[in-house]
Amino acid sequence: MKTFWIILTILLASVTSKAERLDLKKDFDSLGGNKEIMERARALDPKNKVRVVQNRTVDRNMRLEVSGSFGLVSGGDAYIKTQNWGGNLDFHFTPKISMGMRYARAYNTLTNEGKEVFDQAQARQATHANFEVPEIDYPLETGLAVLNWYPIYGKLNWFDSAAPQFDIYTLIGYGKTRLSSGLSDTFAAGGGIALWLSQHVSTHLEARYQTYQDQPDRGGRQVDMAVVNFTLGILL
Repeated sequence: MKTFWIILTILLASVTSKAERLDLKKDFDSLGGNKEIMERARALDPKNKVRVVQNRTVDRNMRLEVSGSFGLVSGGDAYIKTQNWGGNLDFHFTPKISMGMRYARAYNTLTNEGKEVFDQAQARQATHANFEVPEIDYPLETGLAVLNWYPIYGKLNWFDSAAPQFDIYTLIGYGKTRLSSGLSDTFAAGGGIALWLSQHVSTHLEARYQTYQDQPDRGGRQVDMAVVNFTLGILL
């Protein structure tokens, strides 16, 4: 009889210990309070110092990400204001490295300065006076091949209801911009923040510096611009 009680006590202690470990793992996965995690971890092994580093919860090994994007453009031709709609493809080899494509279709309008200059030219033309129409060479679409590196990651407390994962990344890219005058080599560099809402849903806020050479009739000019993109995508 005594042996039975000893065995029962050992089994209960084992179940209790396993339950504590499962609760602790649940706290890690749900981004529980740091102080509470540390205290409970020390209670399991008080002789050792404990450091908590969580792994990425969203698997990005050999996965394809497809997303749509909207972008705002700053810089470029002073007479043109541009917005972009497009799409992205990124193949994630590992959580730290991916390669992809960026495509953007440009929608151009005249800036206030551009409207004023063109209105003045049209008014002078109507009176048969000498006039000069400024040269512009506006972008139509851009395609880039990019390499992304994700060196920093973490988790966010989402209104105390979830803990989505985020990555801070950098990128470099090369491609072509189709202008009203033809094609031009385009170089890009930048970075952004990726937020992984689930195993299959993602968002990015990405900023890129892009440069190309336009080709107006009076000679080429180096055009520098900043592009800020917001994307919403899925992980396949």
